[in-house]
Amino acid sequence: MEYTKVSYNNFIPAIIEQKKLRGKKEKCLCKEFLSFDSETSNNGDNCWIYQWCFSYPSYNPEERLLVYGRYVTDFIDCLLKIIDMNQLDDRHELVIYVHNLSYDFAYFVDWLELKLGEKGNFLAIASHKIISYKIAGLWFKCSYRLSQRSLSNWAKELSTKHKKLSGAVDYSIIRYPTTLLYRNDWRYMFYDVIVLDECIYKQLEIHGDTLDTIPLTNTGYVRRYARKQSQKDRQNYYTFQKNQTTFPVYRMLRSEFSGGYTHGNRFMMNQTVEGIIRHRDFVSHYPSQQIAGQAPCSRFVLFYNYKQVTYKMDLEKLCSIAKSKCVLVKIYIENLLIKQGITAPTAQECKFRNPESNFDELIADNGRILAYKGYSVVVLNEYDLKWLLKQYTFGRYKIIEVYIANKGSFPDYLKETVNHFFFNKSKLKEVEKDMTARGIKKDNIQYIENHRSMMISKGMLNGIYGMSATDIVRDTYIRDETGEWTKMKITEEDIKKAIEKYYKSYNSFMEYALGTYTTALARNQLFELIEVIGYDNFIYADTDSIFYFSAPEIEQRIEDYNKAKRLFGEQNGYYIDTDQKRYYYNQFELEKEEIIKFRFLHAKCYCYITADGEMHSVIAGVNAIGREEELSKIENLKDGFIFRKCGGTIISYINDAPHYENIAGNSIPIAGGAIIKQTTKELHAGLHIAEESFDWELEETI
Repeated sequence: MEYTKVSYNNFIPAIIEQKKLRGKKEKCLCKEFLSFDSETSNNGDNCWIYQWCFSYPSYNPEERLLVYGRYVTDFIDCLLKIIDMNQLDDRHELVIYVHNLSYDFAYFVDWLELKLGEKGNFLAIASHKIISYKIAGLWFKCSYRLSQRSLSNWAKELSTKHKKLSGAVDYSIIRYPTTLLYRNDWRYMFYDVIVLDECIYKQLEIHGDTLDTIPLTNTGYVRRYARKQSQKDRQNYYTFQKNQTTFPVYRMLRSEFSGGYTHGNRFMMNQTVEGIIRHRDFVSHYPSQQIAGQAPCSRFVLFYNYKQVTYKMDLEKLCSIAKSKCVLVKIYIENLLIKQGITAPTAQECKFRNPESNFDELIADNGRILAYKGYSVVVLNEYDLKWLLKQYTFGRYKIIEVYIANKGSFPDYLKETVNHFFFNKSKLKEVEKDMTARGIKKDNIQYIENHRSMMISKGMLNGIYGMSATDIVRDTYIRDETGEWTKMKITEEDIKKAIEKYYKSYNSFMEYALGTYTTALARNQLFELIEVIGYDNFIYADTDSIFYFSAPEIEQRIEDYNKAKRLFGEQNGYYIDTDQKRYYYNQFELEKEEIIKFRFLHAKCYCYITADGEMHSVIAGVNAIGREEELSKIENLKDGFIFRKCGGTIISYINDAPHYENIAGNSIPIAGGAIIKQTTKELHAGLHIAEESFDWELEETI
């Protein structure tokens, strides 16, 4: 593709051919898209666009224009020309891709709505987290949500002809629309737009999409594949309809739902532990649960409600039911206390600390409850209940309500989807290893294409869980006249309507309970392995991995566990075969690194030293590049240490009405915007709490 640079004042938009959309009456979409990028600056109080560019098709199919300018108002004028030339409206739309739309949106939206005299509609997952925005036939889409990668990494993965010129602009310099820009400044801007163009074209080609079929988010790809598998058998839709969740069940599923377990042994917190330390990861942990685990395979129905019966259900009866059924239980619990020696507590403070709780005292270890005096009402499934009973003692309790469903395998269409992408990832990884063994370099076109396909399959495999855990009821956000964002309050009636709409749609196929059980099964397996390793040897866990003190007998116990899972997999077909190897699910694999020192402060904040003297770290909110260098030594991972170079960034959004401001002698069009600031990151450690401090006397369990 050839690119011709055109100043905004010389821009005369070509008419873009439109295509009628099948199944959407009188709806048309332009066959070509635009890519947009802007550069911004600020003085701490105000922020503005000082440079912008977008791509636009010309009448020559081998050519695209790079339309550029300096003032945001000139960009808006170009958009108005495009709308007028192509007669765009709510039935005739043009797609414009922006990488990180939420950021650029803040700068131009108020000017665009002012010039058009109307408000647009946006789809957002949170405040300032926009997926798409529509106004007057312009359909802005966030390409970051589509790729889930930085533009630089996306271009590398897709092996585009051009690459982002990272680091070419010094953002610490204040620039105005009148500031003299040099060749490198423009090259940086133009390359961003060209690279985004190439990424979109490549993405369309790889997935066989058109602008009509390409999804809004990365999860949309795997959702589309799974939907096709589901629709191959009409019975899946009938089953989906039959299992429709009710409002009470949905509410209990939402209350029970929790993500992965990330926690460290409180007796090792804020200290450097040394020894023979190993690190193991589960193979495709969430996919393994969906292949080999058991989840609800029927509708949840009310089994017990203390107000509707004359007897009281006890835990013995509940646990008996849970052996063969999926269970959602709402339970009142008094005076919870961790059992001695439990170093990986399961009870989440955020779950127990709710409007129905009342505590005289609560002791928590980084968000996990060690003890409380008082009471709480929580919703648990059978796996939550299992580990609560294993790890805690408590006083009086009352089972308030119980829903049950039949327990069985995950749906076949979902398992076929998992197997498909697990096979692709494994096969392509074998090919990559073979290429490396034969001396094929990473810059070889075959190697690049194979690696790209492998990463896509890996991403799709990981995206299956995201698809299954997507909430039926979406939060709604509004942006008022002042630019402030508000999360709309959702009523019971809103939830009921959303559930009804979801189950009436022929495009819907995934039952929400499957996502909630995926994470519950994964946590269950993680705790099983912590028990196999031993609570005393447990150091730190993060969702699908465990760091622990190793010994021959521990490694043997783990291998016995893996062997039993492989045998179970053999008997039930929980594996995939390539030409070279059989790959099993539910395996807990040893990482190659030999760790001699480990230190952590809290979840997502740890560091370790390997036998070769290399330091490795994971510290949330701290830039990865240069992190170990600034930390310097493992002992510096402590309360009060401040990352100054790698502290990360914070973003402050500014809301203002469109106006012109005189700044440093420049009349600049200003409205809303976003200021990204470098910041420091100070580390904080929790308090060490000895078990001996729990001297509360509990009443007898009844």
